[in-house]
Amino acid sequence: MSSEFEKNENNIENEDNEFAVQNGEQDNGKTAGENHDVSNDRPEYEYGFDSRSGTYSYSGSAAGSEPKKKKTGKGRGALVAALCICLVLSCGLGGVAGFLAASFAKNIGVDGSAGETPTPSATVEKYTTIIENTATNQETAVSKAAAAAHPSVVIINVYASEEYEKVGQPSGSGSGVIWTADGYIVTCNHVVENANLIKITLSDGSVYSADVVGTDSKTDIAVLKITPAAGTALTPAVIRASDLVLAETVIAIGNPLGVLGGTVTTGILSALERTITVEGQSMTLLQTDAAINSGNSGGGLFDINGSLIGIVNAKSVGTNVEGIGFAIPISTVKEIANELISKGYVTGRPLLGVSVVNVTSENYSYIFSAGYYPELEKYATKTVRDGWGMTRKTVVPGVYVVDSSLVSGYESGSDSLMYGDKLLYVGETEVSDLTDVKSALSDYKAGETISVTVLRNQTTTIIVKIILGQAGEKKN
Repeated sequence: MSSEFEKNENNIENEDNEFAVQNGEQDNGKTAGENHDVSNDRPEYEYGFDSRSGTYSYSGSAAGSEPKKKKTGKGRGALVAALCICLVLSCGLGGVAGFLAASFAKNIGVDGSAGETPTPSATVEKYTTIIENTATNQETAVSKAAAAAHPSVVIINVYASEEYEKVGQPSGSGSGVIWTADGYIVTCNHVVENANLIKITLSDGSVYSADVVGTDSKTDIAVLKITPAAGTALTPAVIRASDLVLAETVIAIGNPLGVLGGTVTTGILSALERTITVEGQSMTLLQTDAAINSGNSGGGLFDINGSLIGIVNAKSVGTNVEGIGFAIPISTVKEIANELISKGYVTGRPLLGVSVVNVTSENYSYIFSAGYYPELEKYATKTVRDGWGMTRKTVVPGVYVVDSSLVSGYESGSDSLMYGDKLLYVGETEVSDLTDVKSALSDYKAGETISVTVLRNQTTTIIVKIILGQAGEKKN
């Protein structure tokens, strides 16, 4: 299954990803993160599939229910009359039925022999076997597995600043899994992407600050690090070593809606290798029908023995979609997480080194406002004359360069990118939104050269040759 994905980012500049992006949707000072407050206005982050448009995107909160209509007196009168008629009929029919049943029982007998009708107590004793459950241990295989895996799953809250943390207003929430006993935690890249402040809540309720060790947007994996208090024993997840089996029982543990930490749901493994496209990036994932909601991202998918088999990262949503969730296979998680821990990045991942903003007819007033990119207005608008001879400014939608300082280098003799350049092509991929840029980079590696075609000052088309850097590599 291959579907086009969409993503709405809020004020993103990420040196550790292939490129840094900034979208103009207002976030009230919040940074990107996972999601969700069912009652507040926090952004809700979950990968989702819209069955109507055929696209995957972050989903929003459910709409409120329709107000109930007030019942009229006339309707209640009719209902009372109808009930009275039904009662009369019921009494009449019940009396006849009772008489016939009694006569039949008296003549034939409930055991098939002729004779008098036995008393109710005698009937129960003769034909009913009552089994009393005296067991005191109600554990099942699922409950035992959940109990074993539960301490390894954590809650992740992302904050724009310490001020937001003090008032308990995270910009996003998600889940994570303890990877090692010394404090490494695995989660999804989209949960902590561009986070300023990250707090981890363990299953015992203790809270720790976390640092980002490394991220990989290609596989949507990130590694965090906490320093446990003296005497605190962390419980890392047990990694599944054997092959997975289609339709085996699985258990998802996470923080749905960002407020229900430690929630356990069960299902089966619906598919072992489901290929879907997320934000322009092709991913091969496990598929499950275990209930998954926004906030589960980064949490664990476990087998019936409580062993970790994947990291939950996506679900399909829509009016006609039920029970379709996805998780990153543990084999991928192990490979990427271990490299992030040892190096801080994944070797070969390309870095374009450009910060761009997606200007649309809906967000341009926000983009051009003070505190953001007011100077971009002269590059992303044009003056037109209407039928009355009056002139006015109109926005020119597109993806515009706002910073190119992280470009690793340019090919000899090539022009350089400039502020306000509008991206037309990255490689051979035409650019209409931010996902096109990510999709274009997926075929390249660090150190290779890529052609970027831009429109400068709305008049001149220029081809720039960029040498791709290493994503995630720390700059001196």
